[in-house]
Amino acid sequence: MTLDIKDYMIFIGPQASGKSTLAKLVWLYYRFSRDVAIHYNVVIFQKSVQFITHLNVIDFILSLARHDNYIDKKYIKPNTKIIFYYTDNIYVDIIQRTVSPDLDKVLLDIFKEYKRIRELRFDTDISFEKSNILRESFYSDIINSVNDLTNLSAESIFIPAGRMNYFKAGEKENNLLDFILGDLFTNRKEKVSPLFENLKKAILKGKVAIVQNVNKETSLEEYSPVISGEGFQVPIQQASSGQQEAMGIILTVEYLLKQKTVYYTIIEEPEAHLFPEAQRDLTYLISLLANQDRNQVLLTTHSPYILAALNNLMKAYTVGQVARNESAVNDIIARELWVNPEQVFVGYMENGEIKNIVNEELLQIEHDCLDSVSTDIMIKFDQLLDIQYA
Repeated sequence: MTLDIKDYMIFIGPQASGKSTLAKLVWLYYRFSRDVAIHYNVVIFQKSVQFITHLNVIDFILSLARHDNYIDKKYIKPNTKIIFYYTDNIYVDIIQRTVSPDLDKVLLDIFKEYKRIRELRFDTDISFEKSNILRESFYSDIINSVNDLTNLSAESIFIPAGRMNYFKAGEKENNLLDFILGDLFTNRKEKVSPLFENLKKAILKGKVAIVQNVNKETSLEEYSPVISGEGFQVPIQQASSGQQEAMGIILTVEYLLKQKTVYYTIIEEPEAHLFPEAQRDLTYLISLLANQDRNQVLLTTHSPYILAALNNLMKAYTVGQVARNESAVNDIIARELWVNPEQVFVGYMENGEIKNIVNEELLQIEHDCLDSVSTDIMIKFDQLLDIQYA
């Protein structure tokens, strides 16, 4: 299959249809420059580890992908191709470990610089402090040189399913969410917008505060969300499954909105454990992120409510383009939430194929693939009624 990247993407389809795998490949696509930099940065001063050629970096990227459980070559069918095209002439063939000539030259230059810095570190009297400065500069140079060629500038974030594990007592690890909690605590007086705050409160059924504690064993500062309302205060670890699942998404979106930096954000199954109205509101909240600057989002989902909510935001944009309608549409759906249908791709995945189900004429998502189940259920119900009253 061939997939063009758009600003607002949704993959929907039956379980095991490949939605998460494809989403993780998109993440790998956006992470390429950072993964190149990370792997050089990790091994550059490990004397026992050396790259043999400049393309060994792809092996390291694949090993990271395997470690993070989003692509493992041993489970890929023979003759499968995975090729990332950044422009017509710039590409990376992940499976065959080949790259386009221009990218090959950039990676070769990086490899030469890598060898030079290693020689300085191990064969001269360069100080530890100076060698670290060289490494940090090299890390930034790698990202900049690869991004300049691939035309990528967005940071990428992947929010997996099973977000409750983020908040389980005794199971916290250093991860992105820990950093986000600390940042939100430090900047807790800064608000995103009244609309965002209202949506957050509606989804989580209360106000959210980030509390700071000191771990008695490690003496390190730790942060945790607390949901409060009239007469109650609940630590996130004691909150409902839906609140725990939604909290990780909401706090990440809040952090990204405050950063005002361009991100490509991938979220698996945002609807998990949520009532339909909360799914709608979470779709609205995610759309705030998609509409800020040049942010892009990709969701995987099984939820018809998320598609229906996005359909309304697309319809609001379309109807609101007529000047006389803008105020009336804004009274129904806030202007900040409108989504341009031309920036949307909704792919239905099944049997190894993906089909765009956004009707290009109506600029709406087609529900046939989902409504067929409801139709089948109603047909069987009518058949049972016929037997009952025969």
